[in-house]
Amino acid sequence: MFLLMTTLSGCVKKTYNRKIRLPEFPLAGNLVANELEFLCFYSPDHCININDYLNKLYKFKTMYNLYKPLINN
Repeated sequence: MFLLMTTLSGCVKKTYNRKIRLPEFPLAGNLVANELEFLCFYSPDHCININDYLNKLYKFKTMYNLYKPLINN
C-alpha cells in the first residue's frame, strides 16, 4: 500500500496560471549614439568590440521580442 501511494503521488502535478511579466527592453537614446560615434571616429579599433556587442544585443532583442508575447499571455 505504501509503495502504491508513493508511486502515485509522484505523478501529481500542480498547474499554475501565473503570468510572467518581462521587463521592458531598455533602448539607447541619441546621446548614446553620439558618444559611440565620437568614440569610433577617434579610435576605430574600439569599434570592432562595440559593434560585436551591439550585434549580440540586437540578436538578444530580436529573440526577446519574439518570445515576449508568448510568455505574457
